[in-house]
Amino acid sequence: MELTLRGATDTAHPQPVVPVYLIHSLEQPFCDRQRCWCQQGKAQITPILAALKTGSLLLSDAADFSRHELE
Repeated sequence: MELTLRGATDTAHPQPVVPVYLIHSLEQPFCDRQRCWCQQGKAQITPILAALKTGSLLLSDAADFSRHELE
């Protein structure tokens, strides 16, 4: 099951889909339990977490980018 956020419910105008990735913490994002929600989307979130840890991606930059894309 994939978790996503959507905008308004008006289906006449397509809304961007925002994926939601659940992690435990930035220090220990994933546990060893295969059925845990943190395991869903692990392949997609791992490079994002790595970029956050190295500083090549900032959450504020990602938020600014998404705001400009939606305008």
